Amino acid sequence: LRKGFRLTKPVKRAIVYASALGIYDLYINGKQVGNDYFTPGWTEYKKRVYYQAYDVTKLVQNGNNAMGAVLADGWYSGYIGWGRKRDHYGDKPRLMVQLELEYSDGSKQTVVTDGTWKAKYGPHLEADFLMGESYDARMEMPGWSKAGFQDGDWQPVAVTEKMSIL
Repeated sequence: LRKGFRLTKPVKRAIVYASALGIYDLYINGKQVGNDYFTPGWTEYKKRVYYQAYDVTKLVQNGNNAMGAVLADGWYSGYIGWGRKRDHYGDKPRLMVQLELEYSDGSKQTVVTDGTWKAKYGPHLEADFLMGESYDARMEMPGWSKAGFQDGDWQPVAVTEKMSIL
């Protein structure tokens, strides 16, 4: 998943909030956000979904920027427990991101997951805790999470419901 966006003023502070139904790795301008693994972590999805908050001020820049994420089944829809069953909580992993930008002049901007994001299957064909990972290096897309990447053949993300973290 990816989204390009443009900043036209100096940024004083940038905080990103992210979560998923599944697991995610988040990138801004080609750099991984945080150093966590298996985010957002296991939970009883019918009761709560955890999120992470990261200060990403040093990752955003004046001009063109991009956010990207790798999304996998995780505990939400992957194989967990006994019986080789999938989809214990749901069958459609989802990503939720909210980037809060505060500019030096005091104004604010928010970049969120919405229908302007684009998606494409990448080299991670399978990524499951119990079944392992399948990776096809022929499908790598160098620079996919950087500003200026040409995502013309990527598909718009279908947003069927409003997603908000805060």
